[in-house]
Amino acid sequence: MKKKAVVYGIGRMYGQLKYAIEDKYEVVGYVDKYLTRDDGTLWKPEELLDKEFDCVLITPCGKVGIMQELIRLGIPQDKLIPYYGENKYIKIEDDKIRLEDDKIIVTDEKYRLELKTYSDDAVFHEVFIQRGYDIHLTDDYAVLDIGMNVGFVSVFYAMNESVKAVYGFEPFPQTYYQAVNNVKNCGGGAEKVHTFNIGLGNRNTEVAVNYDANKSECMSLVRNNAGESREKVQLKDAAEVLASIIKKEQEEGRKILCKMDCEGSEYDVFDSMDKQGLIDQVDVYLIEWHYRDDDSLVDCLTKYGYTVMKSYDYGAFGKIIAWK
Repeated sequence: MKKKAVVYGIGRMYGQLKYAIEDKYEVVGYVDKYLTRDDGTLWKPEELLDKEFDCVLITPCGKVGIMQELIRLGIPQDKLIPYYGENKYIKIEDDKIRLEDDKIIVTDEKYRLELKTYSDDAVFHEVFIQRGYDIHLTDDYAVLDIGMNVGFVSVFYAMNESVKAVYGFEPFPQTYYQAVNNVKNCGGGAEKVHTFNIGLGNRNTEVAVNYDANKSECMSLVRNNAGESREKVQLKDAAEVLASIIKKEQEEGRKILCKMDCEGSEYDVFDSMDKQGLIDQVDVYLIEWHYRDDDSLVDCLTKYGYTVMKSYDYGAFGKIIAWK
């Protein structure tokens, strides 16, 4: 018999999870502060106290705050499920995804991740549920994770047997130390990961930028950020940093995969690598570009003989995959 579930949040994320939820649960009602339904099944959070259900599936990003609010209202914590979706790798069972104090803990036999913010929820869903960086690798690889954020992509690749080394670069100290903590808890994969508290670009300098931990996935070194906190970060010339790493890994017989998600700095990284002849030393690129368009990146890659595929293009950002 299916468990009776209330779905909290019927927006964009619910749209992606709807069929998985209905396949496993009997949905008896919905909660949403901003949207409406016409069938009488949409309730206010406080109305849950008078309803019968087995669990509440929290679907929006920002799950920690929502769960804390429901607990304050008197909803038992053991009925609250931070629901990211399920696949053959991630199952909502055995208390593997749970709230602990001010964070959500996701555990597996290979890793333990901490999700604290709206941004963490979004990135976890992209990496571990949507499998946005899941490429079938048959040769030995070293991964350059430029824009490491809180370390989810680095952990994801560290668990891949074909990946022998990961180099993660994250300029914002608070985000970086959360990444280090996630990496050290990924079991045997932790020894593969080398982390650097720097940003990469086309020059060596120190910059001061606004910072908001709740939006860490959107923090940029080239645009004004939201947030009242002011952070000084170290910016290094990409080619100067990457040249020795690429050389070392190639001498070990490994191919290079470069993932970039660095909120507008990807153009400066490419500029530096192109000037120093490093672009074609990478075998596979996974690039999320921001704020401009991908024309200059695609032109540079095709110049070096790469096959380029556009994974998506939303105007202000998109993803391209390139290989040769």
